Amino acid sequence: MSLLRKIFSRRYHFFSVCFMTDNGPRSIIAQYPDNLMTPLRLGMLARQEDYPDNVPVLSVSYLGHMSVHTASTRL
Repeated sequence: MSLLRKIFSRRYHFFSVCFMTDNGPRSIIAQYPDNLMTPLRLGMLARQEDYPDNVPVLSVSYLGHMSVHTASTRL
């Protein structure tokens, strides 16, 4: 099996995280190797998107355990 195929067939846990910004609600889809969404990960997601540190989190939805290929075609 090629390296590229291994990467795309590896399965991750996907989450949809919605933040309330000054421009309205914004959603991010994140993938992690485990099914835990911690406050630290929420803070890292907000920082990666250049949101302020005190941005409110509206919702966190677990999308499932799937491969990157499946997520890119279904989400």
